[in-house]
Amino acid sequence: MSRTSIDKQSRAIFGARFSDLFQKWKSAEKGRTQESFGQLFNPPVRRNTVLKWCKGEIIPNQHNTKQICEIFGVSEDHFNTDNATHDELYKNSSNFIEGIGKKHVKFARLIGLDLDLVRSLSNCIDFDKLFPVYSPIEHSTIDPKTNKDVYDREVAFQDSAPVEDVDEKLRFLQIEKGGKRITLHRCDLAFLKEVQDQIIDYVEFLFYKRTEEMKREAQKFNDDLIVKSESPNGDIVIRHRGITKDYIIEHDRFAKYNYIFPDEPKPDWYQIYKKESRKATQEDWDQFFGGGVELDGGGIAEIKKEGK
Repeated sequence: MSRTSIDKQSRAIFGARFSDLFQKWKSAEKGRTQESFGQLFNPPVRRNTVLKWCKGEIIPNQHNTKQICEIFGVSEDHFNTDNATHDELYKNSSNFIEGIGKKHVKFARLIGLDLDLVRSLSNCIDFDKLFPVYSPIEHSTIDPKTNKDVYDREVAFQDSAPVEDVDEKLRFLQIEKGGKRITLHRCDLAFLKEVQDQIIDYVEFLFYKRTEEMKREAQKFNDDLIVKSESPNGDIVIRHRGITKDYIIEHDRFAKYNYIFPDEPKPDWYQIYKKESRKATQEDWDQFFGGGVELDGGGIAEIKKEGK
């Protein structure tokens, strides 16, 4: 961690400890304010200085720190930020949370979790409401009926410092739940890897399902073109429907999206798949006089002599 980061972290921890003691001091007697607190110093300090101490914007010099400890009745070592606990760092140090985030990135690479997928999911799913944040099974209570310990998951998560203060790119690793900012745990990433694997399996299934669906659509498209009817003398008459826009849309589930824009009278793929014309062969003519040329994709093509 850089010197600047260490200084910022120290200010954050000092501010949290000072603010907690100041609120207790203030509530102990009516009428106490930041201004009256500043008057207890020799020499007095300004109200704005006390406010900056509360916010962790500045750390007082050694002389004022000694007076603060005397006013609050704590040891001079109380504001030594080098002994900050994990909980203090988690709640107050964005630099500490950034370090957790960077370790998460390394762990994700190790297990094969695509963090771009996690970012995408966090944008399209209500993570704050739905995500099952991990907590270990360690919280215990006493069953009043059996007088035995019952273990459960602790759900009273601590409020985490905002990581975007130092790295906006890691913001997706935090969620808002129950009015608190929660940094995802390494176990949460392992769960997301399982989600990723199942997403891949399901997407591959959907792709296969769509491939088969398109085959069935093409088959039905061709089958429905043929209309059989009976003439008055009992003969079976076979005719072919005309292919219209409505017919295409009826037989192709996604075809309607080819006709969204009025400046596209034909689907935008029309020219892409249009084949070059060629001269009719003898085989074409033989098939034509036998009822027309059957196309590979189904249907009957009309053959005209060159120049006609």
